[in-house]
Amino acid sequence: QDAKMNHPWVVLWVLWIYGEMESHAAAEKAGISKGTLTRVVRTLQSRGLLLYNPHPPTAVACCSASPPRASR
Repeated sequence: QDAKMNHPWVVLWVLWIYGEMESHAAAEKAGISKGTLTRVVRTLQSRGLLLYNPHPPTAVACCSASPPRASR
């Protein structure tokens, strides 16, 4: 259970270190399945922490960490 809670942080770290990458590569580097990555991406996207760029069905989607929001 505790390891599941770390998935979002690991994915963000991977994207911070390696930059934008295809989703299968991000999942591999984070040590999680593509299905788990999908759930993590949805969570991080909903919180404004991740940009997800889906490509046409013949290509692979890319993920990148979003820049921090400016405070007012």
